[in-house]
Amino acid sequence: MLALTARELAALEGQLDRERILAERAKDGAAALRDPQLRAKLEMAAARHREHFSRLLELLC
Repeated sequence: MLALTARELAALEGQLDRERILAERAKDGAAALRDPQLRAKLEMAAARHREHFSRLLELLC
């Protein structure tokens, strides 16, 4: 496991929060769309942010 400084840990926690928010917003935006192509793009963006969140979380565990 990596030894992280307090500053690095705070940066990772901040990024985790941003990725979670972006994933939620993309998911909510996709649900509100009627255009299937735009919906698919936002669903892909949500999935990408969930993946980023998961990868960052792995660094902390």
